[in-house]
Amino acid sequence: MKGTIKLGIAQLFVWNMIVLLLIPWGAFAQPSTEQLQPEKNYRLPFISTDQTLNMPKNAVSYWFFMPKGGTITEQSSLNIHFTFSSTLLDTRSNLTIYVNGTALETKGIYTLQKEGQGWWSIKLPIDKIRQNDTNEIKFTSNQRSFEGDCADIDNPDNWVILHSDSYLNITLKDDYTAELSGFYPVYYEGLSNQNLLATDFILPKEDREESLPALLKLSSSIGAAYAGRQMLDFQVYEEMAHESGQVNETSVRNKIYLGPFSAWRDNQPLQALSQNLDKDEGYLAITGPTESTPYYTTIIGGKDATGFEKAVNFITNRTLLEQANQSSLILKSQIQSFKSAFTANQEGVYSFSDFGYPTINLAGAFHQRAYLSFIQPQEIRSSKGSYINLKFSHSQALVSDRSVITVTLNGTPVASTKLTAANTEEGTLKINIPEKYLKSPLLEVGIECYNYLGAVDCSKDYSDSAWTVIDADSQIVFFPGDVMLQPTLKMFPYLYSGQNGEPAKVALGMPEQFDADSLEAAALLAARLGQNTGRVYDWNLLEQYAPTSEQKKMDLIFFCSYQEIDLPEEIKTTLAVAPTENNQLRIQDDVNVITETLQNKVLIQVIRSPWDPTRRVYVIMYNNQEDLTVLKQALSNKEILQKMEQQLSLVNSSLDVSNLNAGEKAAVSVPKTTEDRVKDLERITRMPWWLVAVLIVLIIAALIALLRLRRVKNEFIKAGEKMKAEQGFKEAENGSAEGQKAEKDNTEKQSKN
Repeated sequence: MKGTIKLGIAQLFVWNMIVLLLIPWGAFAQPSTEQLQPEKNYRLPFISTDQTLNMPKNAVSYWFFMPKGGTITEQSSLNIHFTFSSTLLDTRSNLTIYVNGTALETKGIYTLQKEGQGWWSIKLPIDKIRQNDTNEIKFTSNQRSFEGDCADIDNPDNWVILHSDSYLNITLKDDYTAELSGFYPVYYEGLSNQNLLATDFILPKEDREESLPALLKLSSSIGAAYAGRQMLDFQVYEEMAHESGQVNETSVRNKIYLGPFSAWRDNQPLQALSQNLDKDEGYLAITGPTESTPYYTTIIGGKDATGFEKAVNFITNRTLLEQANQSSLILKSQIQSFKSAFTANQEGVYSFSDFGYPTINLAGAFHQRAYLSFIQPQEIRSSKGSYINLKFSHSQALVSDRSVITVTLNGTPVASTKLTAANTEEGTLKINIPEKYLKSPLLEVGIECYNYLGAVDCSKDYSDSAWTVIDADSQIVFFPGDVMLQPTLKMFPYLYSGQNGEPAKVALGMPEQFDADSLEAAALLAARLGQNTGRVYDWNLLEQYAPTSEQKKMDLIFFCSYQEIDLPEEIKTTLAVAPTENNQLRIQDDVNVITETLQNKVLIQVIRSPWDPTRRVYVIMYNNQEDLTVLKQALSNKEILQKMEQQLSLVNSSLDVSNLNAGEKAAVSVPKTTEDRVKDLERITRMPWWLVAVLIVLIIAALIALLRLRRVKNEFIKAGEKMKAEQGFKEAENGSAEGQKAEKDNTEKQSKN
């Protein structure tokens, strides 16, 4: 009852408290006149890169999330920019647009070109857009350059391009409603750039040891939820104070207030919310846009550090968050950190679904493709004999003499088989993975099908009759080897912690005097880590760059200027480029770089942890504040990060990347635990360990019994000899022997005579 009353009080307070939070201190300017209009207009790009359509019939889909509570007006439209080959036939080429499966319009390509000079604008049907849900925009094209059945298959001159400046123009006349369950969708899937993750974070001035790890954990959660976003734009501010300029006054981006309420010194509304909470209670609240605050605002807090941790763990656990259909929530229960769904195993046998891939339907006539990426678990180089067991089924209508499935590894074809009646329902294709592909942590698998139906009309859709399905139960087997993979900057940043079912943890060393740039760089780094691994990370802060015994068991990330960074000696001795006393640099002889070429560049290195060979250490160094800005720019753009490889990368002010090799001189063996050795024993003997132990005990017992029996026998013989000696048997034996000898001599003499 007490909790219910407090929840009601919180719900009454939260709306006006958050308004007070944003307005009275003058930290935000009043919205422009356009923003205060009853109707709000959004121009949303929905194609991240130009899309080329080059088959006789094509289909491609895009999605956008419509928040709950917004009403679309009739002025909303879909605007497509396209170009096409001049070889297309006017009477055989057209475009069709669908919204949520409903066809809106079909027009000839040349007609559209004449009417709109390469642009096509279609009104969005109000009744077809679903609220609080993801909506699909689908394009189909029929495009022919030659007459005749399927004459344009594999014709490079038969193309249509949908350009990335195409956009949705959506006008809303009502404000959204806000629920905690919709936090991720409304912040990052709603009416915003679908290629960008952008947020303003506001932290308290005090207790950074609580708010900073929470910022990094939330950033990694955001990244894990949206791995495909190319661009990031995170801004971090101190809490709002009486003076202006603390937060960008022109920003209308979504805001997140992050910190225990006890840490806020200049924010009376948040302090007031704390009065409604008991010790160890957490608090979450979200409000939607209003005329005075045209953006979402979310509060993540708690009465104290324990309550704040509950709130952070809750909002980074999407399974729990999706159950919160209210705008505010008081948290009393203990909430554990979210654990990764992927778990490494000793046998190395995984299904495609373990890596997050569902069953894939390659539907349609002729060429169909799918591309999958797999990362070798635990940074262990898989051994010879690793393989892929592809499970598939296909339409019985396919012509077996011309239909085929091909598998590529890192772009190179390695195996093919025909799609025949024999493998219609339970087809399999085993592909041995060559050892050369196992030297890299990333394995890119392409599956290409040629679904041939014979002579068909290529202007029609054959998805229902021409298909090949790749089962999610298909296996990829990475037999664990005895050698660790060489750490590289490919997929930077990437860590393996969390693959054994434990919470993923990482320790961070950064400048002790936090400024906005270093905080933003750390948040961007955390988001990229979440994107690359799909995991939510718990962050530990290093004190003066010195890891504790517990932190030495974690992956480590250091970033700071050359002048301020103070690395442990164990790390310095391993780095190719390491800072020394008097602001000097020590450079390994075989690394082709000099001090002068490092000026005005960001230097990023990766090494194996000197305390645990299964962990990585990233070291990021720069000269000055301008270089720190370069680091932020590189982390903000995934295309820049994708250029990094080997063990050392340099990024200059133009965002050019130079890579250098600084690999380990010798292979590093996989460390073996007692459990690992037991597993090896079971694999060699093909028996459970306890049975092996029983057999060993029985063998030892048998050997002991045999030794004891022999010992008893020897003792018995010695005792008999002793008894004979004591009873005079020895002298009698000697006399008998002498008599036998005399008798023998007499016999010999008689023979001579």
